[in-house]
Amino acid sequence: MVPNIPETLRMRREDRPKSAPPVFQNGSIQASVGDGGVNNPEDIKEVKRLLNGIPAERGGAFDSLDATDGSKIGAEFGRFVEAIRIFQKHHLSAFFTADGRVEPKKRTIQKLLEEIKNATPKLPKDKLALSIQPAEFQKGFSNEGLKKIGDEWGLELGLPICQMVPENGSRRLLLLTGSKKVDVSTQILDPDVASISSIEDQSITTKGNPIRDPKKSETELRIFANGELSRTVRIIVRRHVTVTVHFHYLGDLVNRKGVFNQGPGAGQAMVAGLNRIYEPQTNLSFVMGQERILSKINGRDIDFDRPTVVDTTDLRTPEAGQQLFRGKEFDSSCVNDGDKKTVNVFLIADVAFFQDIGKIGPNIIGSANSIGGRRCWFNATRFAEAGNRFVLISHEVGHSLGLTHIRFLNKALMFPIIGANNVFIPSETLEELPSI
Repeated sequence: MVPNIPETLRMRREDRPKSAPPVFQNGSIQASVGDGGVNNPEDIKEVKRLLNGIPAERGGAFDSLDATDGSKIGAEFGRFVEAIRIFQKHHLSAFFTADGRVEPKKRTIQKLLEEIKNATPKLPKDKLALSIQPAEFQKGFSNEGLKKIGDEWGLELGLPICQMVPENGSRRLLLLTGSKKVDVSTQILDPDVASISSIEDQSITTKGNPIRDPKKSETELRIFANGELSRTVRIIVRRHVTVTVHFHYLGDLVNRKGVFNQGPGAGQAMVAGLNRIYEPQTNLSFVMGQERILSKINGRDIDFDRPTVVDTTDLRTPEAGQQLFRGKEFDSSCVNDGDKKTVNVFLIADVAFFQDIGKIGPNIIGSANSIGGRRCWFNATRFAEAGNRFVLISHEVGHSLGLTHIRFLNKALMFPIIGANNVFIPSETLEELPSI
């Protein structure tokens, strides 16, 4: 039996207070939504809820849409339409070309309801088995079993489930058993790091305690069934970190060349997109810094009539007709360069990137490095056209903060090929992020 476990945390399932399992809406919509749809606000919210409840690997939005926003214009609506198209391409391409629209009682809404049903937690068949799932998607949960081998993330069977818990915050895990008579108990190995704030029917809530020593911010949650160890959860407690993002637009406002008019609130919209992906998964948030237009880099006038190349390796030599800027030439244009909690973002019209020796990436929309300072560069023209631009900036900002590629997990934010629903940040990889 497990020693020193309070009686309140050792309750038979049949004796615990009854709490309702997660409930999805019924999926009924009154009229069409999406591209060319009627787009009633409540119908938009309903389809967003359905898309959010479906994992990315099944073509869903993985909780990346704002289901409280029923607007039919703006960037959020654009993400919504793109999410519909991705779902249709994943499931319905044999029947029709993805059109980004959902209509009542037709294939897309029927498939959404089918996938939601499959995503609903199911009880294990084994009466003594325990199944653990996050209470909400995108809350810093991972069961991928990732382990860093050299500079690459790899998969290793048998590694525990991993849950990020904010310092002074909490996260809830669904705990499903195959029998009502299973006696479930829990134990935190290091109670200075985390504690159990509640255990109810089908859920355990873990609280992150104040971090006194940054080197001691991890522990294990052990879950027992009838006194036998059944599951281990790696608990990572993270302090809240705020990162300031400064935006620099390379343009000529007088002659209206380059990047000179991003529209009001462009930077704020990008910061909001970063927060939607990072904050719930990492306890890291972003705030708006300076927003300014630059006509010079390192004292050099920018020729907006010549093709621009940014060399992030600092090793290339300029070719005929090109205007080449080395990464280190942007040092003097950065704000608080070198500060671990600052990222500088540069938007350049129709730029191409040299990312390694002998290789040019004319089709690459963004590039980043963290050597000497956290900074990103984007092809502003292609960035503005991209339906997944908020994922693109989150990916490149991730690189600038220290996140590396995860090459085998195609739902991950750091998967090399970026799609609109690549928003998952596995908890195991948080060691690469600043935690000041």
